[in-house]
Amino acid sequence: MADEESWVSPDDVSAPWRPLTAAEKQRATALIASVSRDIDRRWPGLRARVAAGSVMKADIADVITWLVLPVLGGPPAPGAKSWQVTSGSESRAITLDQSSDPRAPWVYAQWMLEILDGVPDARQATPQGSFPPAGPYDDLFPRWPEGRR
Repeated sequence: MADEESWVSPDDVSAPWRPLTAAEKQRATALIASVSRDIDRRWPGLRARVAAGSVMKADIADVITWLVLPVLGGPPAPGAKSWQVTSGSESRAITLDQSSDPRAPWVYAQWMLEILDGVPDARQATPQGSFPPAGPYDDLFPRWPEGRR
């Protein structure tokens, strides 16, 4: 993927974290290209939506940034949920996330899918309701003999 086609640069990804080393920049470039290809493959019309102004490029940059950052400073194995390293007598333990697939390392959070799918966040929707027309409601319920006077 040419640089002009990239959604973000390694500097964009490092902005919310810290400056990257030369090795991390090289790794970030590869990770950005990987997630960008995945996005282009899953949402083929996304670039057209960005060009049309229905999706902001900055939102796509946020998605890529928060997919790449955990991997840059993240787990030692794809799909690791937790890990432990002990030095004396060497001990290593990795707990894999049950839902992870190391061949598909990009796990999209709900907010990311809302941006990429173009579906608005349900929390921002205006509540709709229907209420019965105003009027007497005495006849809606049966009159109980105990209630008669």
